[in-house]
Amino acid sequence: MVPSISIPSRGDIKKYRAFFSRINAVVVSRASVMQYLLEYNNYVQAKAGQWLANLIDVHQPEGPQQQRTVLPQLDSVEALLHAIERKLQVQIKDYVGAGDHAAAFVTDRGTVVKISDDDQEAALWHKLRRQKLPGLIQSYGVWRLASRRVGSYDVYLIHVEYAPEPIDSGLAALIDDITELATRRTSRENRKNLQTKWLTWSRSQQEQAARNVAAHHYIEAFKHGAREDHRLLPIVRFLIVLFHEYGTHLPDFQEGNFRIDKNGNVVIVDPSVPIFRGPVASPPEFVFENRLASALNSYNLPRLFID
Repeated sequence: MVPSISIPSRGDIKKYRAFFSRINAVVVSRASVMQYLLEYNNYVQAKAGQWLANLIDVHQPEGPQQQRTVLPQLDSVEALLHAIERKLQVQIKDYVGAGDHAAAFVTDRGTVVKISDDDQEAALWHKLRRQKLPGLIQSYGVWRLASRRVGSYDVYLIHVEYAPEPIDSGLAALIDDITELATRRTSRENRKNLQTKWLTWSRSQQEQAARNVAAHHYIEAFKHGAREDHRLLPIVRFLIVLFHEYGTHLPDFQEGNFRIDKNGNVVIVDPSVPIFRGPVASPPEFVFENRLASALNSYNLPRLFID
C-alpha cells in the first residue's frame, strides 16, 4: 500500500528552503538531501529525490573525455514537481514506481506522470501522443525539462493514461508462455535464414527481414493466446497496428508492462524496446526506437522550465 503524503507546514517549508540555500548548487550531499526529505515524510518528494540521486550516480563522468549528461540538481526536486503540477494542472498524489530510466507518479486526475532520462522512450511516446491505440495506454504529451540558467536537461516529462490494476498470475503465466514461444520461433527462423536465403543480403536487409519475422511470430503467438484468454485481443490488434504503421516495432513483453485499464482491458504501459536474443537480434539493430531517438531534436519537443 502506498503511504499517504504528509504536507509540511509553512514553517517547515521555510526551514526546508533555508536548508537548501546553504547547499552548494553543484556539489550536493545526496545523503543529507535524502535525510532531510525523509525527515519531513514527504513521500513523493523523497522518492523523486531518490530516483534522481541514483540517476546522478549512474551518469557521473568517468573521465575528462566522458560526455556529460545534463541533469537537474537534487535541490531542485521540489521545484521540478511543482512545475509539473502547474503545467499539467494536476496534483501529484502518490508514487507508482521507478526503473533504471524513469520514476512514475499518479495524479489526482487519474493520470501518470513519468520523469525519464530515456530519449528513446520520450521519442516514441511523442510519436504516439494523442492517439488511442488498442492495447496501449494513451500518451497525452511529452516535454523536455529545462532550466533558464542551465538550458535543456537530458530528462523528459511524459504524461500518460493510468492503468490501475496489475494482471493476475494466470494471465502473467500465459504471456510468459507466449513470449517464450515467439522468441524461440523467431530465433530459429532467423538462424536458418542467415545460412540460406539471407546469406548474400546486406546487413540492413537482414535486419529488416528479422524484424518482419519477429513481428509475424509475436502476432501469431498472441493470436493463439487470445483464443485461450480473450482479454489479450487488444494486444493482438495493437501488434498488428505497430507492424503495419510503425516500422514493425515490438514492445517489451515483460510482465510488469501489462496492466488492466479502468475499463477492464489489458493494456501495455511501456512500449519501449524488448531485449531479443539470437542472430540479428541485438536491440540497436532490431527495433526502430533508436532511429526515433536520433531524430528527437527534429520533433521540437516543447520545454518545461522548472525554475
